[in-house]
Amino acid sequence: MTFNKLQYLQEEYDKLHIEGKTNFIENARFCLMADQYDYKNYHSNGKLTESEFYSVVDLLYELDNLNMLISFVVRNIKVLLQEVDGIESLKPFLEKAVIDEATFLTRINTFLQKQKNC
Repeated sequence: MTFNKLQYLQEEYDKLHIEGKTNFIENARFCLMADQYDYKNYHSNGKLTESEFYSVVDLLYELDNLNMLISFVVRNIKVLLQEVDGIESLKPFLEKAVIDEATFLTRINTFLQKQKNC
């Protein structure tokens, strides 16, 4: 008796509830399309280099695999934070705000008023 991979996948797919089918398909597509390098890096719990991180991100984006992309980015957020930390022009955006509550509320109110007028 030979093992029919397609039949096996179809049987496993049929066992799933509707919510799980999209995730199953996305995982299957990633397994088929990823080379050994990206597949290993996706499942790695170690610290990835920027090139390893972006290689997996690019593949997941290319496959339009947003569920796995979100999961991967969240697990490896330190890579992005280190990159952002190294960009001098972003430093002011990362600093803690030092305005008081009244000024903040005034600015929010001004913004909302402009939005209503648009």
